[in-house]
This record gives sequence, structure tokens and C-alpha cells, in this order.
Amino acid sequence: MKRFFISSILIATLTIASVFIPDLDMNNAANGVTASVTTATAKAAAVNPLKSAIPKVKATVRTATTVTLKAGNVSKAGGYQIYRAASSNGSYKYIGKTSNSSYVDKGLSSVKSYYYKAKAYKTVSGVKYYSKTSAAAGVTPTLKKAAYIAAQSSTSGTAAVAWSAVSGAGGYYVYRASSADGTYKYVGSSTCTSYTDKSVSGGKTYYYKVRAVKSSKGVKYYGVYSGKASVTVKSSGSTITPTPTPTATPTPTTGGSNKDTNTYDSSYASQVLKIVNKERAKAGVSALTMSQELVAPANKRAKEIKESFSHTRPNGTEWSTVLSEYNVSVGAAGENIAYGFNTPEEVMDKWMGSTGHRANILNASYRHIGIGVYEVNGTVYCSQLFSD
Repeated sequence: MKRFFISSILIATLTIASVFIPDLDMNNAANGVTASVTTATAKAAAVNPLKSAIPKVKATVRTATTVTLKAGNVSKAGGYQIYRAASSNGSYKYIGKTSNSSYVDKGLSSVKSYYYKAKAYKTVSGVKYYSKTSAAAGVTPTLKKAAYIAAQSSTSGTAAVAWSAVSGAGGYYVYRASSADGTYKYVGSSTCTSYTDKSVSGGKTYYYKVRAVKSSKGVKYYGVYSGKASVTVKSSGSTITPTPTPTATPTPTTGGSNKDTNTYDSSYASQVLKIVNKERAKAGVSALTMSQELVAPANKRAKEIKESFSHTRPNGTEWSTVLSEYNVSVGAAGENIAYGFNTPEEVMDKWMGSTGHRANILNASYRHIGIGVYEVNGTVYCSQLFSD
């Protein structure tokens, strides 16, 4: 009696199977094994627990270098395989898998769009079964970084941080570290382009970064981090200096006119405007025009900074609320403030020497300006309000 021991491997549907066949020649043995495999394959296909399942995948968070995905909708899944393409109808390539519903795709470009699909899987008795493929979920390029950031200490125990506006931003997150290359931790948020950090100590130096944020179609977008800005916080008794506030977008409201009787030095303001436009001409930027619509709120801000030298108003609101108070509707606006400079040349020299103030003055998107000048006992308080 001839005896043959035959081993076979069936990929994907069977594990290694051994069949002992007595009294058969090689051809019959091969036929016997083939019949056995065909039957097993049919049984495996019939019991696929994910045969009709259709998973879902969605992006939840997009940063400059990562996309966080959430896959689900398949109750019996052992995990999900993730596929990525450069376009919705592009070629999807396998990038990884997760045994739960969360997956983070890393090493991405901030300026590219990405699309994802998922397929659920489950292993039963050594056999891996797959669901159908999900529909595509995509993310667009994330927000750009702020072109500049500046930080100064205007009052004891506070640090004022300001940065340039980022197109499409819904707000900004502010991060702080105790050294330039240290760990930056979230300290607060702002809906405009300035933030006052009150959780600092006088005499210490702090470093700041910001990034723009927005939400779109269920995805939270975090922009590229800005550069760094440092400030040594003033201690009690230090001389107060101007602080920058670049572009911001106030929320206009409706209401009646708001008259103000602040002392207004039109000659001083006119000279400031001349110097502003001289500097803009040097930079190849079009001249600003004095807007009577902005003069009244600028004049009020000049008076307010005598009471509280800050971009936060005496009533605790942001400086930009003065615009809606006077029914001024703008797309973008900025503020510069200063006091103690008795000539237009002095105050403009100081502003042009500050990164944040200079950026406001030379901002090409601005077309209008209001200049407020308020003098008390020989001290001049001056404000500039810019708008598009």
C-alpha cells in the first residue's frame, strides 16, 4: 500500500491544512486536496461576519502635520485599515491600521489636501474578513502662520502679545514658554489679533507663539505655529511704553450715535497722518485717508488710555468694541496707542521702531485711519485706528 502525506496552503481563506490520503496515486491525491480546499473556501465566504458592513470614516482634527481620523459604524469589527489619496477620486493607498476607532496620520504637508477611506476587518479562526470600503472623507490645507508676532509689557505684571491676522481664522490660540526652545503650553485664546497675559511675574522673561484655529464641516483646523516673540515683564514702578495690536475683526452692532467731547488736536493729528503716509510711500504702499467715521472712536480711545493704558478698555472689553459703539462696520482693523510724546515726530519715531506698530502703519490692506489726540496737563495721549 502506498501512502502519501500532502500539505497545502490556502491564502486568505484557510490556514495550513494537512490531509492524510491512503491508497491513492499522486494525481488522485491532488484532486482530493483540491476538492477539500474548494469546499472550505465556500464555507469561509459564507460566514464572513462583515460581508454587508459599510464603515464610516471622518476627519476630526487637522494640524500642520497631522490629521486625526475616527472610523466606526461596524459593531463586529476587530479594527480598521486606513487608505489615503490626494484627491477624492484618486488612487487610495494603504497607510496603516488601528485596533480601535482612532487613527492619526502624521508627517503631512500643511498646504495639501488629503482624502481617506476605511475598511473594517475581523479575524475568526485565523481567517481575516473584510467589510466593504467606506465613502471618502477629506480635509483641506490648514491655516497659514501669522506673518509676525510681537510682545511687550505695558503695565506691571502683564504681557501684551500681538500678531498679524491669518486669512480664514476663526480665532487664535496663544502658547507660552519660559525659554526660547522650551515647551510651549496653551495659556489662552483670542478672537482678535491681540492677547493680554496676566498670569506672568514682573522681572521674568517669557516667550510666545500663536496659531490660528477654525472649525469647518466638523473638522477642527489648527494653523501653523508663528515665530517666537519674547518679553521681559515690567515690575512695579517701571515706565509704561506703547504696546502693539495689529489687525483684528470687530463685531459691528447697531444703535444710535455716540457723541464724545474729548479734546481733539487736529493739527497734531494732521502731522501724524503726513508722517504715516510718508512712511507708507517709502514702503511702496498707498496713502491712508483720514476717516471722520474713525476719528470719533479714535478720539475716545485717546481719552480712555489716560485712564487705562491698554488695548483693553476701562470697561473690560477689547479695544475693537469702540468701533461697534460708534456704528463703524469694518472687515479688518487695528489700533496703535501711545502717550508721553509731545510731538508727532516723537510718537511716530517710537511707533516705527516697534514691530507691531510699524506693521499696522504699513499694512497694505488698510485704506483709512482715524487719529485721536487728547492732552491733559501737558501730556499727550494718542491713538490710531486703522480700517480697510
